[in-house]
Amino acid sequence: MDAVILQKTWTYGDYAALNDDKRYEIIEGDITMMAAPGHDHQSVSGEMLRQITNHLDERPCRVFHAPFDVILLKKDELRAIDAKNAVQPDLIIVCDENKIKNIGCVGTPDIVVEILSPTSAMRDMITKRSLYERFGVQQYWIVSTEERCVTVLSLENGRFGEPLIVKEGEILASEILPGLAIDLKKVFSKVG
Repeated sequence: MDAVILQKTWTYGDYAALNDDKRYEIIEGDITMMAAPGHDHQSVSGEMLRQITNHLDERPCRVFHAPFDVILLKKDELRAIDAKNAVQPDLIIVCDENKIKNIGCVGTPDIVVEILSPTSAMRDMITKRSLYERFGVQQYWIVSTEERCVTVLSLENGRFGEPLIVKEGEILASEILPGLAIDLKKVFSKVG
C-alpha cells in the first residue's frame, strides 16, 4: 500500500540520497512509497512497451518504463535536486532528447501512461492527472485492466479536454506519434 512517510518537504535530492531499494514518488514535496505492480499490470505494461518500441524504431522519440524517474521542475527550481515533483509513471514517451539524463527524464514527457492498480487508482486519476496537466504533458493515458480500456486525455489550451475512451478490441492511436496503432486486444490478452 502507498504510504506517505515522514512529514517534511521532500526534494528529488532528498529522495536520491535514500539508501534503499524501495520505489517512491514525490508530489509537491510529499513522498509516497509505492507497492510493486501485479501480474495484470505487468502484462499490460510489457505489451504496450513492446508495441510502442516497435513503432518508435528509427524515430526520434523514445519510450521508457518504470522504474524511471520523471523530474518535473517548476520555474523557481533550477536544478533537478531541488525539484519537489518526481514520479515514476508506468511508461513515458519523450521526443526531446535533451530531457533524457542519466538520472531519468528532467522535464515534461510528451505522453505519460499510468496503469491503474488498487493501491494507486485514486492517486493516478486525481493527483497525478492534476500534476501532469499543470506541467503540460501533451497526452495522459490512464489504463484500466479491470475495465479493459484506455482513457486518453489530451492537453488543449493548457487543460486536459474531454476524455477519449478506447476499449479492448479497438486501436489506440495518437496524433503526437503519427502512425502509432496500439492493438488493445493484444494489450489486454493476458489480463486475468
